[in-house]
Amino acid sequence: MLLLYFALAIASAAQQPPQSENRPPTPPRPNDRTDATDYDSAGHWLVHLARHHGHVVGRGDPRAATLHALALMMAASKVDPNLPTAWLWQYDLYGRIDRPQEALDALRHYVDLQPDNETAALLLTDESIGKLQNADARVNYIKQQLALPNLARSVASNLNLRLAEYHRERGDNENAGKCIENALRLMPTNVAARQLSYELFGETEPALQRVELGLAMVAANPGQVNLLWQLGELLDSLSLHREAQEWYVRAVELHERADKTPIPGEDWYTLAQSYAASADYKLAAEAIDKAIAADPNLGRAQIFKAYLNAKLKAADPDAPINALAKKYDAEAEQVLASRNIAKAAELAWFYAYYRPDPVKALKLAQLATSIPDSSSLARRALGFAYLINNKNAEALDTLKPLSDADQLAAVGAARALLALQKEPDAAALLRKAATLNYSGIGFDEIAKMLEKSGDKPPARPGHDRIVEALHRFDRRIFDFHKKPGDFLKLTLLPIDAPEPPVGPWNTRVRLENVGPFPITVGEGLMAQPLTLFTAQLGDDKAARFENYTQLLLMKKPVLAPGDVIEFVTALDVGQLREQMLHSPSWSTPVEITALFDPVATATGFDKGLSTVEATPLRFDRAGLPRDLPGVKRLVLALNDAPLKERLRAIDALGALLAENERLSSAPKDDGVKVEPIRKRFIALLADPNWYIRARTLEALHWSQQSPEVMGAAAKCIKDPNFVVRLMAIRFFVSQQGDKFNKVLESIAKDDSEQSVRLLAKSYLPPTK
Repeated sequence: MLLLYFALAIASAAQQPPQSENRPPTPPRPNDRTDATDYDSAGHWLVHLARHHGHVVGRGDPRAATLHALALMMAASKVDPNLPTAWLWQYDLYGRIDRPQEALDALRHYVDLQPDNETAALLLTDESIGKLQNADARVNYIKQQLALPNLARSVASNLNLRLAEYHRERGDNENAGKCIENALRLMPTNVAARQLSYELFGETEPALQRVELGLAMVAANPGQVNLLWQLGELLDSLSLHREAQEWYVRAVELHERADKTPIPGEDWYTLAQSYAASADYKLAAEAIDKAIAADPNLGRAQIFKAYLNAKLKAADPDAPINALAKKYDAEAEQVLASRNIAKAAELAWFYAYYRPDPVKALKLAQLATSIPDSSSLARRALGFAYLINNKNAEALDTLKPLSDADQLAAVGAARALLALQKEPDAAALLRKAATLNYSGIGFDEIAKMLEKSGDKPPARPGHDRIVEALHRFDRRIFDFHKKPGDFLKLTLLPIDAPEPPVGPWNTRVRLENVGPFPITVGEGLMAQPLTLFTAQLGDDKAARFENYTQLLLMKKPVLAPGDVIEFVTALDVGQLREQMLHSPSWSTPVEITALFDPVATATGFDKGLSTVEATPLRFDRAGLPRDLPGVKRLVLALNDAPLKERLRAIDALGALLAENERLSSAPKDDGVKVEPIRKRFIALLADPNWYIRARTLEALHWSQQSPEVMGAAAKCIKDPNFVVRLMAIRFFVSQQGDKFNKVLESIAKDDSEQSVRLLAKSYLPPTK
């Protein structure tokens, strides 16, 4: 699934921190009262229970945890069909138990309720199209979607791209072109659309198109070293060497900041060649020394060092080649005997071109080309081996097919033509090969041969439009990975102040692009949407909950300057919530920190190039009173207060009962009188309001209860409200464990409500 929304705990070791959800709850909707403001509603409460359950149980049985959470989410969406969060979680949970149609239906419900979540809408489009059986059905669906009003630009762009692909597959390039233009007009950062446009229109000026594609890819993720390097290589191939070096250097700097592994010798060799091609020989020499240091066995680097020595008029310029000749002389027989094909090609080229040895070159080249699809280096070496053995016709037959892409092969083919007295053919071949690259060793050889015959190579093209495109590129984007906090702002904003002692601690998580350029968010893009939370209670090191929950801030694939992503989530889940429930009278400072886009390491998570930290959310968790007046106020609120206060009083007293089980002795003035509180709860189990009955059962299950409470709760197993029945199941499993299985089997078979049957099944072994 693209949106990994709800990661249930699956670790087998009991001491391992619980896995947390890594799909985001939904952001608030301004016109939806329940989702925007009423976080004490039954729907939100059930979602919170499901999330908490996923954090603390099911480590050894992900199936049971998934079914349990799914049952609670189904209940939440039945209680409040307009609660987007519950539908999004169901999408993921159904996917985990391989129920694709139900997953798709849940996702569709979510998108209908939360149309501003472009990421979810894109996912719905992909999954809906993927389920259609033929191309005509898919294109009809695409056209129907494009006709919908208020379609997000990213979604419309994606649909136009798919329509363009449909037309192109049928050879209708005219309509494909119109669709791809629409896709790019709607969303210029749609890289897939841009790539298809280059395939459609690239024949007019393919070099410019390839460079623009490279720039678009870099703009989408300037933190990928390979994209920077590939753009440098492309510019080098166009003889725009100094332009290429900017991208190589950026790639090197990024690699050194982000990667602990050394830069490969091959990359330093490429950079050295580029510097030499622009006549920056000192820089080339520095780069080639780094190539040799990184890979002492890189023979090409040793050879190139000799070339640079000559350019820099160094003493004994051929020393690297002389050293390499000794090494290769010692290896040649072993390479032949062991039939080392790859090494044979390397040695054959050396003996055919740099230190001509007709016998060794031919033997090694024949070995290197003895396999089908041998390398171009091996075939070039064979052609030059034929040349130094005066087999000019064979040399021409071998080298000419390579000359369209290999300047040194063209040099060898021209030498063969000259030996065969075909001077005009040699000149034509050289002039054509000169346009492959207007600098470097191959070009130098071609220029010398043409000048010797009174000709000269063609002038280097200016590529003015490419240079203009490079100049237009906004290089401020490269500052993003140096100081991501200057461009993305992560904020934690509490919904309730002060936060209730027994939760939920509902918090708005806000990500804003405060920079001057678009920022792409998603896998393989500028920023990964994962956000990790850590909680610290007071100064106690043991009361630190490292990376205890996660959130995916996925809503838009591209954040334009000023764009905001917001989600509301309850931050008291898992071990943190357990701590709060079992020590409710403990007053303590709380600090919650958040990291956006951390990187995974062997030992956990760490800050990466694009990691952004939020200003910590700090508040004082005021403990519940245990004195008689304080507890009395809570007891009175059970019946005589507004609904919200009644609910919080139920939670508070349930937590105080749970705390009592942990206390070795009660304080002298302790007001938590267990039996009177239980009597109040017994009365609440018959309250006319089903929500009160359900919340009471949940609060009671945090501690072991008396037979009187168990007897009163037993009636709730048959309660007319299905949410109460759900909570009764949770209560009795916590009190009786496997002894309750017979009742669970009956409920799983006979209850009228699917979510109740599913919750009962989550506690039972899977049926065969």
